[in-house]
Amino acid sequence: MRFLSRRISVCVGGVLLIWITGLNAWSDLRASSATQDSNVEAQIEVIENAWTIALNDVDVDAMESILADDFARPDPQGGTFIDKQEMLRYYRSPRFREGHRRINIADMRVSVYGDTAIARGHVHAQDSSGHVVSTLLFTDVFVRQKAQWRAVSAQENPVTH
Repeated sequence: MRFLSRRISVCVGGVLLIWITGLNAWSDLRASSATQDSNVEAQIEVIENAWTIALNDVDVDAMESILADDFARPDPQGGTFIDKQEMLRYYRSPRFREGHRRINIADMRVSVYGDTAIARGHVHAQDSSGHVVSTLLFTDVFVRQKAQWRAVSAQENPVTH
């Protein structure tokens, strides 16, 4: 009986040791994942800021490097989706340059889901004197492709209040 009691104690101790080790490993994995996610969040914020600068400077080459080849965004007025090439043509057009307003991003938050990241926030458009003339809510979706983050979708909705 004493032998059996000792074996049970050793087994329970072993199970506890494995369980505690597993908890520590899980905790380390979660901490590592959180660090990786915050690193991705910072990368997406850098890309969003580069995109804003590219739009403000009408730097179409910079915009092209941000957009994935399969990028698409809704065109609510046309009832269709616009692909990357259509978007770049618009940015190169006199129509874009004529109606162009400087923008800035505010209240941006980034959520990471593995190889997908979603940035959400506000875009403020300003007139030539710096007054905000419109505010949009935006959602941009990024996917990691060949170790690079690229925008695969973007959508803005006007704030009306």
